[in-house]
Amino acid sequence: LKTFLGMLPLRVAAMAASAGFQGDWSDGSRQISISGEDGELVVQFTHSQSRPVADLSVANVKLTPPRGGKRYLEFDVLFPPDQSNPQGKAHWKMDSGGRVETLAAGQRGEIR
Repeated sequence: LKTFLGMLPLRVAAMAASAGFQGDWSDGSRQISISGEDGELVVQFTHSQSRPVADLSVANVKLTPPRGGKRYLEFDVLFPPDQSNPQGKAHWKMDSGGRVETLAAGQRGEIR
């Protein structure tokens, strides 16, 4: 289990499969599984303590070009709006080492 973030697939271009994102990622509160399938990268939420997995969906998935020797998997997590996040959206930027930067409700955060 890699340190970082259920059952909604994300598909990313085939080049992502070799970018070091594959595996299970967890920070204790969230868990995702990233694997290659049919030449595409597939991401599935398998656990979330803060929201029902069925309420989570993902949009705007992209693998960025290398920057400073790193590539990033970026995507938006969508969920029903609530008091903590009236927009119902969080942007995630994950590097292949499992560090995640988030932007949600105007607040930047980090998950390791």
